[in-house]
This record gives sequence, C-alpha cells and structure tokens, in this order.
Amino acid sequence: MTRRLWNDSRLSTLRVCLVLLASFQFPLTAESNDDIDRTAPQLREEILSTWKARTEAIQTIQIRARFFRKGPSSLKRLNSDEVVAIVDSCQKLEDGEKKTKFLTEKLRSEKLKNEIYYAEVEFATDRQRKVESTKDNGKDQGKMVTDGHHDIIVDPLNKYVTIFRGGESRRGTLSLKDFAWEFSSQPLGELKLITNDNTTAHLRGQTGPVEIDIMVERATNLVRKVTSSRGGVVFQNLFQLGTLQFPDGLYFPEISLRVNYKDDSIYSATLLSPIEIDTNITLSDSLFTVSAPAGSRIVDAQFKEPKVYTISCDTKDVTVFVQSTIERDPRSDTIRPYIITLSAVTFLGLTSIVLFRRIRYTNRSA
Repeated sequence: MTRRLWNDSRLSTLRVCLVLLASFQFPLTAESNDDIDRTAPQLREEILSTWKARTEAIQTIQIRARFFRKGPSSLKRLNSDEVVAIVDSCQKLEDGEKKTKFLTEKLRSEKLKNEIYYAEVEFATDRQRKVESTKDNGKDQGKMVTDGHHDIIVDPLNKYVTIFRGGESRRGTLSLKDFAWEFSSQPLGELKLITNDNTTAHLRGQTGPVEIDIMVERATNLVRKVTSSRGGVVFQNLFQLGTLQFPDGLYFPEISLRVNYKDDSIYSATLLSPIEIDTNITLSDSLFTVSAPAGSRIVDAQFKEPKVYTISCDTKDVTVFVQSTIERDPRSDTIRPYIITLSAVTFLGLTSIVLFRRIRYTNRSA
C-alpha cells in the first residue's frame, strides 16, 4: 500500500508505507521541582519509546531532498544568537523550498551570491547498505556506496572510483538521523526535565563533558531544537522546522539544519529538506552497485599499497571488475619496478663496501 501526501500548496509528493507501533502517551504537568523530578523518568521513557518504535518501523527508506553543506570559507561569520534569530524569522514561511532558500541565503557568504541556493541529494538505506548521491544544477557531483563489504566513492567529473574496505573510507556520509534527530542512537545519559507544559518539554542530558539541551514538541514528540555545549560554550545547534506528517504516527521535520561553531562563529552548516520519501519499499541491488564507463580510473585502496587501474571497457560492477583482467595504469607498473631495482642496487652497493673494508682490515692484520 502506498500513501501520498501533499506538502502545503506544493505538489511535491511524500510517499510512505509502514506499520508503526503506537506511541506511548503520558499526561505531564510539572508544578514544582519535586513534580519535575518525579515526571522526568516517565517523560524520558515516553519519548525514547516513541522514537524507538518509529525507528524499528522503518526497514528501508529512500529520500530525495534539498541539500546544503558548506564550510567556514563559504559562510557568514555569525554567532549562535544570530543564527537563532535567522531561524526564528524562517518559521513564518510556507513550505520547505521557501524556507531552504531563505536559510541558505542568510547563512552563505556574499561571494556565493551568484551560485544556486542548494543542491539535491538522494539517499537510501536498508540498514545494512546505503547509498548517497548528489546533484548540483542537474549534474552528478558525487556518489558514495556502502554495500556491506566495501566503501565506494565515485567522482564522476574526473572519472575516478575509489574502493575501500567497509568502514575504512573515513568520509562522513549521511544517515537517517541527519533527516530526523529522533532516529539517532546517540546515548543521552540521564535526562533531566527542566520545564514542561502542554506544548513543549525542555530536557537536559549529559554525555561526558558535553551538555545537551533538547526541546521536544509534546503533541508529536518531534524534536525542535538541540543545543550542545561544553563548559557553557555552544558548539552545535540543531533546528528541526515544520512538520511532515504521515499515517500511523510517523513524523519528519520539513527542514533539518545543523550548525557547528568554532570561536563563537559558524564553522559549518548542513541543511536537509525532504522532497520525496519512500519507506518500506524493495530496494534493488543495482542501487548499491557502482558502474563505471571505459577510461575511468579505479583506485583499489583495500590494501596497504593502493593499486590504480584504467579500465578499457564499460563495467557494471567495479568491485567485481577489479578482480578480473583489466588494463593496468602504466604509472602503477613502472614506479614499483623502479623502486625495487633501486633498492636492490643500493643494497648490493652497501654490501660491497662492507666486504671491501673487511678485506682491507684482514690484510693489515696479517
């Protein structure tokens, strides 16, 4: 069964098919510090149970979303208070596309004013495998696949494919929690209830030296804001704006904006805004398979000494192709023999010098 939802006046379709465990509901009213202390464990259990049920209900998911990720050189020098003010102003806008344009325009530096506001990303996972591909103005910019055995990074512009062993690429990729913080497995420690009313609950947790303040919308148990600080200094804000509501109690934020700070100024920003979502659908194996056209370079980085190949024909699966007979990159063939030859000559030269000195010493002694 496929469900279709319309996002406000936009005709962007959000599709979902799932059966969700019913979320727990506990009426909470904290009138004193004693009441707050008593209700905190109950509230924590309710929220975590809801998030766990929603996470377990999603076995597969495929998302197409607006995507914005920039570093310090591409962002305005804004502090956390200024970012909060921008986000508050954004709340008045109607839909995800308008909010995305507003936020990216306010956050990016003036030197990027002539660039498009955001790219588009497609993300899919079946819990074991995942794929992420990015398009900028309709052109493929990059792709990363984790197939359970390998991490494969594709650079289509330069026709490069790099293959790592699973988990060894050291490249940060998207996950489901980037679209909705509620799907995070991050340990929250013992949550303390700071305030609670009919609309919002403010909780505070701590993991090591990091203090985490969480604002939760009571009607949906959807997180609206997460502030992470160390020693009273904010180093990360997460904002989840708007609501995409699905059947059976599943919610996604319309906008997920994560901002990192360094020296009281924006260091990086990542924004995701779903356009289309499919859950619990069959994901084809081909989705997690990387092909490459003839002339592409394949870097096999699964071993201590990476091997570089240039493929002479189109291949449907690079992980299979590197095991077969392919055209070797000439530089890969010439450099290694040169190093081996040079090492051998050096070794023989040093050996000859040592023997010569021993012979002279023996003759003098005689």
